[in-house]
Amino acid sequence: MLNQKGFSLIELLVVIAIIGILSTIAMPQYSEYKKRAYDSAAKSDIRNIIIAQEGFFIDNSRYTDSLTELYGFKASNGVKITLKVASNESTEAQTWQATVNHPQGTANKKFCYNSELDTSIRETGC
Repeated sequence: MLNQKGFSLIELLVVIAIIGILSTIAMPQYSEYKKRAYDSAAKSDIRNIIIAQEGFFIDNSRYTDSLTELYGFKASNGVKITLKVASNESTEAQTWQATVNHPQGTANKKFCYNSELDTSIRETGC
């Protein structure tokens, strides 16, 4: 009798079928995981903007709507940021708001901060 080594065709097909089933289960979960990671990068950026904006205010007695003026702030790759500064003529007070999102994150999910409202980061439009 011959000394047979290796796997039979049936065994190989069973292994390939198991790998296929596992990959169809894992891929949607991996996609959601990536979206949550992009959202976390956007949320981290808005926290860093808050710190940088308040540091800028301490040094310059005003807020800025330019990211390049914020000392030490570097946006994460792909994150879209909008800064707006508003002044009240009668009180000479300034307020500012930031809106941040990542195009590859969860659909239509934006993080925003408005210095006039409170100190919380919201997940809806300002």
